[in-house]
Amino acid sequence: MSQETIDDGESNLSIRTDLNSMFAELYAAVVAEGGNDTALETINNGDSKLDVRTALNAMLTDLYTQVVALGGSVGGSAETLVNGESKPAFRAALNTMVEDLYVGTSTLGGGGAWTPAVLGSALKWWVSADTGAYKDAGSTLAANTETVQQWNDQSGNGHHISQATSGLRPVFTTNVFGTKPALAFDSSDDVLFSSSWTLSQPLTVFVVYKYGASLGANYSNLFTGDATGAYDGCLIQSVRNGGSGYMYAGTLQATAGISVNTKYLFVGTFNDTSSGWAYNGGSLATITPGTKGILHGVSIGLVGGSALETANSLVAEMFVVGGTVTTLNRQKAEGYLAWKYGLQASLPGGHPYAGAAP
Repeated sequence: MSQETIDDGESNLSIRTDLNSMFAELYAAVVAEGGNDTALETINNGDSKLDVRTALNAMLTDLYTQVVALGGSVGGSAETLVNGESKPAFRAALNTMVEDLYVGTSTLGGGGAWTPAVLGSALKWWVSADTGAYKDAGSTLAANTETVQQWNDQSGNGHHISQATSGLRPVFTTNVFGTKPALAFDSSDDVLFSSSWTLSQPLTVFVVYKYGASLGANYSNLFTGDATGAYDGCLIQSVRNGGSGYMYAGTLQATAGISVNTKYLFVGTFNDTSSGWAYNGGSLATITPGTKGILHGVSIGLVGGSALETANSLVAEMFVVGGTVTTLNRQKAEGYLAWKYGLQASLPGGHPYAGAAP
């Protein structure tokens, strides 16, 4: 796309041409990502200044709203172009907002490969085994078969998870998902946990993992919104009692039956009575696991000090998104994870990213 600048001394015809071209491009980028262009207007010769301001304000507000809703990142919020504003002030405000929107649309799917970073401030926590898994306190990346002392948060919020006791650390394991690594949490005592931080519902957890061998009556704790070793936060269990996965936020609710030594892409949304889960890009199934969020930081692995409550899984990537996640953003996240970890064949045929990564 080609951004233009509205300059001092530019003719009305040139300004109209530039504006119509840019807004058409911006709306085309939004529509390509699932948005709409119902607010798109054409600035015509003979339009009054009031008509032009009204049309521009409506389109700018609409575009800012849609870009953010589609997962883009803009530098601020739409300003209002007001009557009586000087021409330099008008041009400056308009140019700034148009630039914001060009940057924002470039962070949508059409602007390059989608990653969780596109979610901006909504991304609260993000760990990935191929980035930031250290055998020490954050200096030396772990190699195959080495234990991981610290797994760095890639969201920018600094919620790293770590383990000071060497015997309680997971093992960095290469080539688990094709060429992609994962952290192997055992069935006895491995656990990584963060310092305390909080996040209320709604929130959504995305995770790619491989469930290990059956543990019979044991519980496999994949994610806990409590780093104190208790059940005082939301919880995702990859399996419980050798059968189904579970979610908890005050009340245990089953998700689906899980097979041993199998790779999964799981999405768990905690949003009171609108909570839901999905495996491998399927439709969200509604459950009601309660109202707890992240209350004391996060952990992966052992809960409650009991060997019955471990992870028993190889975890490749996990991230937490705060607030309500749109269907399109959920599907983009699923597409990103599926194609990154070789699970794209598991996506349903009707999934928008079954054929290509976002």
